Amino acid sequence: METIEAFSERFSGKAKTILTQMIPEYQERYRDYVHETENPATQSRRIKYLTKCFLRLLEQPYFYIQPLAKKRAQEATCWQYPTNYPLCDEEELARLLSTIDEQTFEVIYNGAFVGLCHFDVTCDELVLRFALRPDRLGQGLGEGFYQAIESYAKEHYETKRLCILTSASLLQTFMEKRGYQKDSDNPKLMKTLRD
Repeated sequence: METIEAFSERFSGKAKTILTQMIPEYQERYRDYVHETENPATQSRRIKYLTKCFLRLLEQPYFYIQPLAKKRAQEATCWQYPTNYPLCDEEELARLLSTIDEQTFEVIYNGAFVGLCHFDVTCDELVLRFALRPDRLGQGLGEGFYQAIESYAKEHYETKRLCILTSASLLQTFMEKRGYQKDSDNPKLMKTLRD
């Protein structure tokens, strides 16, 4: 069977870019789908179909949350953010990257690994920690990235409130626009999900 590199050469332009940014597991599944048949004409039709699907992601992007793979956990521990980046709480980021466990998940955007999230259940609160990959900052992913995390939390946890701990003022503003409220003078922001 052809390598992923050779398989990606069967695509062009933006479709190729999307495929090459996907996590290896996705790339392998698409390659295997095309190679379910040895008929070159059928393979070509499948490549055309996948090209249309990949290009549709440009107009209808998707986010997906799944358990964090070990190799991507290792990658995340090496992330370097710009100094004093206004959306980054360095203390919370360090806590997230040092506590990667079974409650840490990877956030996938159009098949590509774009960030992490961690859910910590305490009584009737769910403490969220999350980080967008440094090379994905400033690409307009913030809203969809966060919304995917909140939707996952609502669906998988029976918590009454979401909680974010941050002292980064720009991140606080971002979260307040999404319904979070400041909890007195500490860096805790709360959002009620259920009464």
